Amino acid sequence: MKRIIASVLAAALLLLPLCSCSSVQHIEDTNGAEDTSLCILTEEELVSPHPKCLTQGSSISHYKNMVYFLPLKMSGVKTLDKFTVKAGETYEFTGAVTVNSGNVRIYVICDGKIVLDIPTGLFNSLPLSGVEGKCELRAAAESAKFSLDISIYPG
Repeated sequence: MKRIIASVLAAALLLLPLCSCSSVQHIEDTNGAEDTSLCILTEEELVSPHPKCLTQGSSISHYKNMVYFLPLKMSGVKTLDKFTVKAGETYEFTGAVTVNSGNVRIYVICDGKIVLDIPTGLFNSLPLSGVEGKCELRAAAESAKFSLDISIYPG
């Protein structure tokens, strides 16, 4: 009898992680291949303190002030970097965002508000000023394959 109970408990513990993974699914790209703007994710999801994300085959690396992220497929919202902006400071963003498929938005939130949208393509010296507090660089995607390489420097 003890073996049966132990087996049932072991099976339940093994299945528990699988149940928690099913809450996030890939989001279908419904606005066409040419339009890379988000069409399903809401503003509330973009600024949520606990973003949810599903990625397949992703790679992320940080080196000094640089962030490199390459998901083969991503849906949801992912925090890529965190930094604190002090009063009167300006931060500069330089880099590239390449969208191969799906919908993508790269942005910065500070204290729960979107304060900067980062464009796709190459960009140089994109300033973040007039904000103060804890900030996050985030990626929001709907069935997207993309890459980003961004440097964040206090100016």
